Amino acid sequence: MFKIKADILPLQTQEAANIKKRLDKFGKKVKEFRKLFLETLPFDYNGNFSFDMINLSYNLIDEYQLKLAEIKREANEFNNLEKLFELEQSEYKELRDCLTDLKNLKTMWDAIAMINYQYKDWK
Repeated sequence: MFKIKADILPLQTQEAANIKKRLDKFGKKVKEFRKLFLETLPFDYNGNFSFDMINLSYNLIDEYQLKLAEIKREANEFNNLEKLFELEQSEYKELRDCLTDLKNLKTMWDAIAMINYQYKDWK
């Protein structure tokens, strides 16, 4: 049993090194996603948006929700590899922050839409 473990240890070590390289590359991808997320999504409202702009904001939120789900799926796959090769688990705080921001954006744009639709009805 110990002989087999000793025989595969160099292969396991090499594969762990390859996974670490892939993790570094994925970490950069996560940081770039967060940067683009912050630059692209509608975090402000100036009071002059049309209903088309409100719908565009919802579409962006939906688009980034899908992108976030995909990148979180990749993160879960990497976490499984980290467990398998007994590596330190990556947390990806940026992804948690994106999820929180998406929830807050959805709430904000729901309130903006409700106020705008209510105001239109009062006119």
